[in-house]
Amino acid sequence: MRRWSLSPLESLLHVIKVFSAGIGLLVGILLLAFGLTGVKSFASEESIFFSNPHLSISPDGTGFTFSKGVGGFEKHDYAYMGYKRYINGITGPRPLSEGEHYYHGLIKGMIPIGYWELKHPMAECIHGAYITDISVYGLHKWGVTRNICHGYYNPGWIAHCAVCGEGIPLLIYLSESVASTISFLPSATSCSNYFYLCPYSNCIEQGAAIMHSCTGVSANRYLVNYNPNGATAGSMPGEYFYAGGATVYEGDAVTSPAALCGIGYTRDGYIFKGWSTSPQGGVVFSDKESWAKVSSVLGTGKMANGSSVNLYAVWEVAFDMTAKVERNLKATDGKDIFARGESGYVSIVTKGYAEKIEVVFPEQLSAYNLTIDCKDNLKKNRTDKAPFVIPIYGLPDGEWRFGITVKAYKQDKCIEKLLSVTVSGDEYGILNEICTGLR
Repeated sequence: MRRWSLSPLESLLHVIKVFSAGIGLLVGILLLAFGLTGVKSFASEESIFFSNPHLSISPDGTGFTFSKGVGGFEKHDYAYMGYKRYINGITGPRPLSEGEHYYHGLIKGMIPIGYWELKHPMAECIHGAYITDISVYGLHKWGVTRNICHGYYNPGWIAHCAVCGEGIPLLIYLSESVASTISFLPSATSCSNYFYLCPYSNCIEQGAAIMHSCTGVSANRYLVNYNPNGATAGSMPGEYFYAGGATVYEGDAVTSPAALCGIGYTRDGYIFKGWSTSPQGGVVFSDKESWAKVSSVLGTGKMANGSSVNLYAVWEVAFDMTAKVERNLKATDGKDIFARGESGYVSIVTKGYAEKIEVVFPEQLSAYNLTIDCKDNLKKNRTDKAPFVIPIYGLPDGEWRFGITVKAYKQDKCIEKLLSVTVSGDEYGILNEICTGLR
């Protein structure tokens, strides 16, 4: 019979936690049965630990013990010192999957137990000085004491990690039969503080955090560098991405971006098209491309942990056009008005590989309409002219204004400019202009 009992609320919370852990354990078993164990599941290991029927959690949820309040003891002769009760055996770290690496550091999760080693064959309640604060882990709610009673209880065992074989330097008091049910212990988690209460005096006999360093398996991390490749403004710091979108890296929680960062550079006269894997290469990835596609195309799973990926901005000359009307006979009076019979031209400058240019005059000058097909001679920048002559006859009386429409095409884009031209009402037209120029 257990001497120490939980409050009704604590009992309910513990039942809920054990039930939830049991569900997780069931899921783990099903995954194993169907061969879906390609990814190591920390959740299943945690479920196995919390579903142990001998486990008790401290009132504040940060500590644990086994066989709380169970009196009596297993008596072992000191000749049995060093006796081993194997659980998982010494397995070493599991094989790596693609996109993973080994690291040595503090394990922040469950430690698989290789074996339990008997270190203290017959323990006694004589350790009252281990912990002076009886409120630690909220144990004051259980009425704990520091009263040494010298009663004998179960032996002390050292758990050895299945990965590295090293012992966790902390005596855990339990019977061999209970030890045989414990295959995982928590390390550096929110509930990794082990404590032991004497089953007779409720004295705090043991209390310490489990902090085990070992060889662990972690997802790889890659640094993506965004090269401006000619940008004139903006900045884009490098970003860390994790294999498989992992949320834990070497034991620490991380955030793995789901996609490349949106473009943060600009380049005067150019538009951003996407990212390349070389300075002169074409577009390989779009803006905000998914990391899943980037990883697949680049094969990052075969890259070493810490590898860098360099992406280069791909720029295209911005598609643009300027157009204006020029007189062949420059004005002497500062006015840009055409005389009847005078010649001129439309000056057209395009940028960004225009494929076709159209110049459309009014009906009176329709003979000068012009279409330029540029596809066979694409140029990043080009200058064209559309010449014309103002008729002497056939125009409305007085000053006349008309428009010229200029269009430039590139794929599905079209830039349109409307130019305005003024013609003098002088009936002598160009003759007067020439005479004026000779004076």
